[in-house]
Amino acid sequence: MIDSSANATARNATITQSAAQAAAELYDPARVFGFLAALGLVLVRFGMLQELVTYVVRVNLLLQYVFGLPALMGLVLSGGLRRVFRAKTAYWWTAYAFWLFVAACFSSWRGGSLLLAWGNLRSTFLLFLVMAGLAVTWRECKWILRMIGCGTVLMLVISRLFADPRAVDRFSLAFGTVANANDVACVLLLLLPFLLWIGMSSKWTLVAVIPAVGYGVYVILTTGSRGALLGLLAEVAFFLLFGSLRQRIAVLTFGVILFGVTLATAPRAALRRMTTFSQEGGSEAVESLQARQALLWTGIEYTLRHPLFGVGPGEMADILGQQTRKSSGPGEWQDAHDIFLEASSECGIPALIFLLGGFVSTWRRLNATHRAARGRADCQDIRGAVFCVMTGMAGFTVAASFLNFAYLFYAPAMGALAIAISAAAGREFEIRGAAGQIPVIAAPAWRARRRLPGVEPRAS
Repeated sequence: MIDSSANATARNATITQSAAQAAAELYDPARVFGFLAALGLVLVRFGMLQELVTYVVRVNLLLQYVFGLPALMGLVLSGGLRRVFRAKTAYWWTAYAFWLFVAACFSSWRGGSLLLAWGNLRSTFLLFLVMAGLAVTWRECKWILRMIGCGTVLMLVISRLFADPRAVDRFSLAFGTVANANDVACVLLLLLPFLLWIGMSSKWTLVAVIPAVGYGVYVILTTGSRGALLGLLAEVAFFLLFGSLRQRIAVLTFGVILFGVTLATAPRAALRRMTTFSQEGGSEAVESLQARQALLWTGIEYTLRHPLFGVGPGEMADILGQQTRKSSGPGEWQDAHDIFLEASSECGIPALIFLLGGFVSTWRRLNATHRAARGRADCQDIRGAVFCVMTGMAGFTVAASFLNFAYLFYAPAMGALAIAISAAAGREFEIRGAAGQIPVIAAPAWRARRRLPGVEPRAS
C-alpha cells in the first residue's frame, strides 16, 4: 500500500512538472508572437502569396521576410531550436540543407551553386525551423493545417484567374516558381488533402470544399502530367487501403463523377498526353518521354562520375547544355526531372542519402502518429488529420519522382509538420488519457482565458 501510494505521488509529481513545463511554453510571449508570424509565413509560401502580389503590382513586398524574420526571432527567444531537434527527422533535413554548401564548394560554378544553397537556407530551411519549433499543442498544429488549406484555396484561385493563355493544350500558370504544368499538378496533389481535411470537420464545410477539391483534381488532369496521374492514382490507392468504409465509398463515387466530367470537358491533347507511356508514334508526348529517359541516364552518369559532391547544385542543366551544344547545335538545357536524381547528380550521393532519409523519416513519424491515434476512440480527429497529410505525401512523392523539386520547400515543410504533429499528438494522448489527473496551472493574466497545454474540448 505504501509503495502504491508512493508511486501515485511520484506519478502525480511528474504530471505536475510536465504540465507546468508545457504551460510555460504555451504562454511564452516570444513563442506566441513567433507562432502567429509563422502562420503568416505558411500562408505566404503555400499560397504563392508573395509571387502573386509581385506579379499583380510589379513590386516585391518581401512578404517572406516580413513574416519569416519575426517567426525566427520568436523561435530563438523561446528556445524553439530544442523543440525542432527533438526528432531524428530534423537531422536528416538539416544535413541535406548544409550539404548543399559543401557540394557548392566543389561545383563547376561555385558562385551560382552557393547562391542556390544560401537561398535554400534562408527560405526553405527557415520555413522548416519555424514550422517544426513553434507549434507546441495540437490546436496550434491544426492552425498550421488550416493555413495550408487556405494556401490551397489561394492556389486554386490563382489557377482559375492566372492560367497561362499561351498554353492551349495543357494547363499551366502565367507566373510563379511552380508555373510549369507538371509542377503545379504536383503541388496540388500535396495540398488538396489539406483542403479535404478542412471539409471533413462538418457537413456544411464539406459541401463547400468538395467543389473546390473537384476543381483542383480537374486542374491536375488538364495539365497532361503523367507523373501527376500516377501520383493521383497513388492517393486514391492510399485512400482505398487505409481509409474508412465511408471514405472509400465517397472516393469511388466522387472519382466516377469527376472522371466523366473530365472526359467531357478536358482538352483531348492533355488526356492523350497523360495516357501515353509507350514510344510508338511521333507526338510531343512520345518525344517528351524519350527525352526524360535520356535525362535519367545522364543523371545516373553524372552521379557515378561525381559520386561525392556531384556537378554542383543547380548546374546539371548548364553542363548538359554545353556538352550537347558542341554536338547538336542549340544544346539541351535540362535538369534531371527527378527529385532524387537531381540531388545525387548535382550534390552527390550523400545528398541523396540525406534526402531519402528525410522522406523516410517524415513518413515513419506520420505513420507512427496515425497508428497511435487509430487505436484510440478519443483521438479520431488526430487520425483524420494525419491521414490527410499522409495522403498528400503519397501523391507528392510519386509525382516529384519525375520533377525538379530537390530545392523547393514542400518536402522539408512536410518533415517539419511531421515533427510538430508527432510531439503535439503525443502530449494530447497523455492529456486525454489522464483526464481529470492534470493539475490546474494558473495562466498569466494576459492569457487567463487560454486552456492548459493543448487541452481540447472532449467529445461527448
